[in-house]
Amino acid sequence: MGLFDRFSLKEEEEDLELEEEVALSDKREAPASAVPGKAKKQFVLFRPNDPSNDQLLTIADHLLNHESVILNLELIAKDARHFIDFLSGVAYAMQGNTKKIASNTFLITPGGIEVTGDIAASLDLELKF
Repeated sequence: MGLFDRFSLKEEEEDLELEEEVALSDKREAPASAVPGKAKKQFVLFRPNDPSNDQLLTIADHLLNHESVILNLELIAKDARHFIDFLSGVAYAMQGNTKKIASNTFLITPGGIEVTGDIAASLDLELKF
């Protein structure tokens, strides 16, 4: 077996490995939102009653699962800034948005979800929190 034959065999083995990797990646399950006919939650509602990081991380997990979150922070108004700063960062990392929709209530969306209109302007809300 000559030197050229060895290189040809090596290239064929690498091509087969690459084809196997592509086949495996094609078999991976697509996200539920990308599969037609498969229902996916549109919004998840949260009204935290204590400022624990457990609740904050649970909300972040929903965003990471590409679920929009409506967040009512009236029960933890003193710690609202901490929640909004963290969750806005999560949304930003996912190319999403955070919108104030009422006093102490926010809509946080992951990337790929478009929100039109401005309910805060129509309700004449002060946008400071």
